[in-house]
Amino acid sequence: MSTPCTYLLLLLILFYAYHLYSNGIAVSEVSYSYDKVVHNGEYWRMLTSSFSHFEIFHLAFNCMTLFQLASLEMLLGSMKYLYLSMDLVLLTMCICTLTYHVLITRFERQEMIMQQAVGYSCVLFAW
Repeated sequence: MSTPCTYLLLLLILFYAYHLYSNGIAVSEVSYSYDKVVHNGEYWRMLTSSFSHFEIFHLAFNCMTLFQLASLEMLLGSMKYLYLSMDLVLLTMCICTLTYHVLITRFERQEMIMQQAVGYSCVLFAW
């Protein structure tokens, strides 16, 4: 048990996926959406969307990748790894919001306003 925070994150992601599935929660209720976050002020979506998974392959690949990155926890230490992981959740969502903003305002991609996103992939790519 040299990587307890990795296991904690894995359990959180798996439990939350089970919770979403077993309660029939729709993607639109927890996903990131520029419209919902920026226009409606639903900032909590920046957190729920990162831990939400609705397809088994998406869940499996994110969990496998997170497990493979456990060596980072051994290198950095558990508390620093967990702290940085949570920082990356917020940072990657801010980068996504900025990217969507540029696409919508500068490149007139109005369809991006309602685009929905879920998953831990942004954090995994950031690591």
